[in-house]
Amino acid sequence: MLEKEKYNLDYLVRIQDHYSIFSEGEKKIADYLIENSDPECTSNLFEMSVKKLGEETKTSPATIIRFCKAIGFKGLTELKYYIKKGVLTPGRRNKSVSLHDSTSAVRQKIAIFNKFALDDTTALLNDEDIMIATEKLAQAKRILIIGEGGSGCSARAALFEFMQIGLDCIYAEDSYLQMLSVGQLTEQDVVLVITHSGRASNTVDVAKYASEHGVYVIGITSIVNGFITKYCNTVLYICNMEQEFFSNTVAARICELNVISILHSCLSQIFYKNIPEKEGSVNTLYEIKRVSKRH
Repeated sequence: MLEKEKYNLDYLVRIQDHYSIFSEGEKKIADYLIENSDPECTSNLFEMSVKKLGEETKTSPATIIRFCKAIGFKGLTELKYYIKKGVLTPGRRNKSVSLHDSTSAVRQKIAIFNKFALDDTTALLNDEDIMIATEKLAQAKRILIIGEGGSGCSARAALFEFMQIGLDCIYAEDSYLQMLSVGQLTEQDVVLVITHSGRASNTVDVAKYASEHGVYVIGITSIVNGFITKYCNTVLYICNMEQEFFSNTVAARICELNVISILHSCLSQIFYKNIPEKEGSVNTLYEIKRVSKRH
């Protein structure tokens, strides 16, 4: 039995997160990999060629290549490399909420669902990408943070967290203000875009404009090779869990906020000498806005 530390959740998490958008042929490959993800079954897969996997799944080599690219790998060779790094026990272990569940059962299942969302996000995140994103944010003269809909809540949270440690940040909610704001940025600035679906129209427009004008773009999204990723220099992937009766919106915010918290902590390590002074200034400003007995 493999040691827990050697398990790599990445490839199966990606398969499960993208399953709903796979073609019928791609789903055959996904089903085969999930069903054969047990440590005792993977050794044969490591030796398989594209042709052999096609025979096993009754799919064409072209479908296999499309499948690999859909989940973020260049081809079967790269996919097998990641599988060799570790093996995930098949399937998620959470059970869906049913119409007849008690309040207690719902409470426990929701907690498990959200925990797995965080666990899968942790598996998807790449340490090197986090380090690069942190360095770019720390070096930026100004940071424009963009998010709309539910991700707008996470964008506002990022603004709040980053400003507290002294970063010069802007958050624009209106689509016209977003474009005006990105139009004033230079190559010394950074754009942080947050879109769980990877296809929020206004957010994609901002990322596209920034990328075309030499501004560094960091993306937080759940879809590998989505609309937003082609305009991002660095992408931090989060989990995309979909289950009936679960609030996917809340789970998405939890995952987005988790990434923001990681970036905040990494940035705090860089600016730790200035944090006590900043905290004092922030607390003074907060006191102005807090209601006192004399108010």
